[in-house]
Amino acid sequence: MSFVEKLRAVVGDKGLVLDKQGMHPFLTDWRENYLGSALAIVRPATTEEVAEVVKLCAAEHVAICPQGGNTGMSGGATPQEDGRVVITVEFMIDPARAPAFHLVMQQTRRARLSQGAIGWELLHDIAQPERYVEQIVDDSWTDHLRRFNRATASDMALRERRLAFHVGEMQPVVTRYIVRR
Repeated sequence: MSFVEKLRAVVGDKGLVLDKQGMHPFLTDWRENYLGSALAIVRPATTEEVAEVVKLCAAEHVAICPQGGNTGMSGGATPQEDGRVVITVEFMIDPARAPAFHLVMQQTRRARLSQGAIGWELLHDIAQPERYVEQIVDDSWTDHLRRFNRATASDMALRERRLAFHVGEMQPVVTRYIVRR
């Protein structure tokens, strides 16, 4: 019996969503900023069914991403494949202000690592001296989202100090990558 058939045995056809259209609302946050993936959407109707689904997933080593009303702002309930997350933030800095920017970025490094990032680097573009790229590495998508929940008022003040160095009409470009294993 396949894993999906085992799920169906617990929750029945009504408690199992397998088609792409039916799964879509559960695989994206309400702002549609994050799109996840899942083998199935399981909607247990009773506490007993929840317990059975959890036991089955534990026995089969299948990850569970619980979801409530899907109203969160961080995408934490959006299921993702597990893998390291690399985030880049591209800043354009006036070269005359670079030494002060470096000091703020060293404080940023300490803050990012204390929030749970496992790696941090500041890259300087040799061909474009005003361009700096901050690179942050999180162990997983879940850890990436948790880091945002750990942000303090001083982290937000540090963010404003970083942004004050950025020149140009657009905000710094943020890109998120998931490392495929």
